[in-house]
Amino acid sequence: MKKSLTISALILLTMTVWGQNDSTFSHGVAQDDTSYFEEPQYRAPNRNPIYYFGSPFASHFAELNIMLGREDLGVGLTYTYLPEVWGGHITGMIGLGARWLMVGTDYRLSKPWNKRDWQLYGSLGYRHGTLDRTLLSAASAENIGYSPAMELGIRVGKIPSWGSFCMTSASLGVLTDFQNVYVTLGFSTSMALLASTFFLLGL
Repeated sequence: MKKSLTISALILLTMTVWGQNDSTFSHGVAQDDTSYFEEPQYRAPNRNPIYYFGSPFASHFAELNIMLGREDLGVGLTYTYLPEVWGGHITGMIGLGARWLMVGTDYRLSKPWNKRDWQLYGSLGYRHGTLDRTLLSAASAENIGYSPAMELGIRVGKIPSWGSFCMTSASLGVLTDFQNVYVTLGFSTSMALLASTFFLLGL
């Protein structure tokens, strides 16, 4: 009887010690395992997603420009090529007293899932002519000279477009020859043509 009680006590003691060791081991493993399951960190890519998903926007833009200022008024055309995020453009304008030629860079702000195509643009170029309209004669040609010019602005286009050409766009910019400041307004050629058609029909 005593042997049975002694054996039973040893078995119970062994099971208790084993259970404690097992729970400690399991707890330690659980703690160690949780260290491997770190919360994932997500970070937006530095590049515009257009580089990864492609561009749903137009690549070609043609706009009719109007220049407004106290010293000069003018009209012109701008052609822009913007395949993805970066692009370029060229602008030519004729004013009452001068001619303007500008080249510059365009940067697309919109992401592939945006419904509007927002862009920033900047231009450098020159003005050739005189802003004194009383001197616009052949006898005063020596007064006509060159002056550097700079323009900054924003453009918005609508999708879908006709192929790779944007049919509906508008731009707003500020132009300076470092003597005077002008406001430039741009409209896509399709919008300008439509407005001209309504104007002529109204006449």
